[in-house]
Amino acid sequence: MQAKKLIEKAESEDSIKKLIKEGYFLGSIFTMLDDIKPVKEWRLLFYNPKSRKIFEFSFDGSFEKGESEARERPMHRLVVDNLEIELDSALKTAKSEFDKKISARVINYLISLHMKGVAEKMIAVWTINIIYSGMNVQTYDIDASSGDVINEESTSLVSVK
Repeated sequence: MQAKKLIEKAESEDSIKKLIKEGYFLGSIFTMLDDIKPVKEWRLLFYNPKSRKIFEFSFDGSFEKGESEARERPMHRLVVDNLEIELDSALKTAKSEFDKKISARVINYLISLHMKGVAEKMIAVWTINIIYSGMNVQTYDIDASSGDVINEESTSLVSVK
């Protein structure tokens, strides 16, 4: 399911409507893939700035509410009014950039749509973390309205001392 449709569906869900009335808002959506294929399950994080708590919902055709937990860092409300780039396009961009620079087997894709400060304004960004052999991670931030790669980073999940 496309992100925009997922968010519309979530906003019409009774249990989510109740959370919104309690001061929660959608902060991000997340999924994990082991290959470039349609998403089977999404995670949606709803944040309440007053209580500094989040609720996680999973969606695999229907919504399932998880438990509430504290969150130290505040979240920004996910605004998708200008969402023009869906996951399939953002993932294709990230994979193309990855393939230009790195010749390695991809293990996993960790993907989130969230707000990020760019040039002194908040924009919706797809962050795609590509985990590949050697437990290395290549991260791409892709503007969800233009499709431009706005940041790229390389890290390792394993620290050698």
